[in-house]
Amino acid sequence: MYTYRAEIKPYQLMMAKEVGLKTPNTLVTNNFKFLNNSLDKDYAVKTLDTVIIHKKKSQGFIYTNISKGKELKNKDISTAPVILQKALLPKVDIRVTVVENFIHSVAINSDRDIREDWRIYKSKLQYKSLRLPAPILTKCKRLVKKLNLKFGAIDLIKYNNSYYFIEINPTGEWSWLLNTSGCDLDYRIARCLSR
Repeated sequence: MYTYRAEIKPYQLMMAKEVGLKTPNTLVTNNFKFLNNSLDKDYAVKTLDTVIIHKKKSQGFIYTNISKGKELKNKDISTAPVILQKALLPKVDIRVTVVENFIHSVAINSDRDIREDWRIYKSKLQYKSLRLPAPILTKCKRLVKKLNLKFGAIDLIKYNNSYYFIEINPTGEWSWLLNTSGCDLDYRIARCLSR
């Protein structure tokens, strides 16, 4: 039950704010007509919940997209509400993995500026262990506990020298960190499960 609840993006944002993490300006909407005065601004557009599209024998995943207000204004989303956030650009993407009281952070780097969801380019990126400020680490741990989870893969963005919560994945991928950052998450997760 807690895992399913933690997957709900608006709920995640509310809980992140409650533990003191900054979040981008966010709106859940099914109408872009209000963007008339913001046509040149960049917005992050995401689905309310994880969407996997099946096409024949393959699957597709809908990632966060960055769009200008003028690209969105005339789109009809009346039957498919989305999360609309102020795009925080330029940014540094950070993955914070929490397993009970253990926490591991990596900065996600690329040879080019990544505006959209970094997972689109996962195999072409570099991952470097990162020491986050203690207050941010404490808030990440508090968020996982507040959501009644033992594990959480948290995506943060560093923008203008501040850290912003983007989302938490309560069943997020972690095996890619074993080879890319040398972290022993497999051991930490196995130990947690064995208790």
